[in-house]
Amino acid sequence: MSYLSGAAVRQINLSDPTRRIDIIARDDGAFQAFENLAIENDPTQGWTPYRMSGIYRDVQEVENAVREMWEKFDFGGMTVNERLYCIGAFAEFDQARKVGDKPRLVSILGRIGLESQANEIIENL
Repeated sequence: MSYLSGAAVRQINLSDPTRRIDIIARDDGAFQAFENLAIENDPTQGWTPYRMSGIYRDVQEVENAVREMWEKFDFGGMTVNERLYCIGAFAEFDQARKVGDKPRLVSILGRIGLESQANEIIENL
């Protein structure tokens, strides 16, 4: 039996426009959140599920919990390549590197928590 036939009751846009949270009303009356990543880092291409939350009693409870947990990825201990892969920006980064688009590279590195090290990383590419 699927508990998730209900429709999204709330959509939360995060600070990163390539990530979105949908809160779903479950058939059993509970609520659950799903984080979605933009396909190819382009929201116009659609969304793909990334992870889901636990089960909560009400919409506000799940929203508060996931905002706190998911507003930023925890990239601790990951390499640059692992971080890029995690947010689906590997190809985008590689293309920007190939054409020497430094502002785009800095922007992408900022999305993976490396804004303070961006110039050094770009110099070593």
